Amino acid sequence: MVRREENIKLRVTKDYPGVNGMLYKNDIVLLPKMYESYANRDEKIKVQDLTGRLHFIEGTFLERVIKWKH
Repeated sequence: MVRREENIKLRVTKDYPGVNGMLYKNDIVLLPKMYESYANRDEKIKVQDLTGRLHFIEGTFLERVIKWKH
């Protein structure tokens, strides 16, 4: 059985144009959990949107999505 890679959900805080298209404000992107420390840096990181396309975006334009427990 292959273990599915765990991802963190991040929200885009500002419209960001890229080579593979536009990431709009409030879009959700996924980042592998092992690269979580890169999420708030000035460097560009590779994320995946919910349609599967890869994007390179600066970590300062991302914020973590917090799950609400009822």
